[in-house]
Amino acid sequence: MISLVENISFATEFKNHPQLTKIKSLYKAYGSTYDFCQFYVAKTEEQPYAGFVKFYQDIILYIDHADTLDELADFISMQSDVGSVSHNQKAFSDCFGVGYQFKAGFIMTKDKCVNNEDLDLVSDLKTSYDIIQKSFDDIKNTKQSFEQWYCDMSYRVRHGISEVLCYRDVGTATLYASDRDFGILNQVAVIPERRSDGLGRLLVQSMENRITSKNSVIYSRNDQSDAFYQKLGYQKYVYWYELQRS
Repeated sequence: MISLVENISFATEFKNHPQLTKIKSLYKAYGSTYDFCQFYVAKTEEQPYAGFVKFYQDIILYIDHADTLDELADFISMQSDVGSVSHNQKAFSDCFGVGYQFKAGFIMTKDKCVNNEDLDLVSDLKTSYDIIQKSFDDIKNTKQSFEQWYCDMSYRVRHGISEVLCYRDVGTATLYASDRDFGILNQVAVIPERRSDGLGRLLVQSMENRITSKNSVIYSRNDQSDAFYQKLGYQKYVYWYELQRS
């Protein structure tokens, strides 16, 4: 049974995971009163096995355990306005076929640390977005417009849930969400002309200095990204998965 819920008490019944950290951050930011941010729990015989949030056209899903994922897959596939689903179980992706594209990578973690080097970072959302657009080819054509990104991130920043910081007009990084266990870094980006001078390393280390969680976390995108973060002391933790509707 899958139900729309007004609170995310289900999160306390699961072992913590970066996907849950993301879900909890959206609940902290928006609560359950907005149509564009709705929370769901999936249960079998009153025992929760998964929870997710539908945020605009995206779903962030955490699956704790399940004997079968068919009901959950059917429910999500019927959400015709959903463009992408991020989750943590390969078996869930296997429930989908034609009409979807699949991505996967490592969630990488590093114990909390304090670095000696620290860039002079500032908050300038427009500059950060411009850097992101120049740095990631696959972000330029997504459905998420600047207006939606700006609205969400400015709201999260104002409420102390996220930090979006940039170094001049050449590099940016986001502390997207955090709790006691995980501080999630996101959209670490350096424009192509500055990628050989160590700025990416300094950006990550400067953001790590701002994380109070037990672990810094990054959702690594590819082998090149894996190697970069491993040089900075990150270790492969678990896989992340993403479905994108074609």
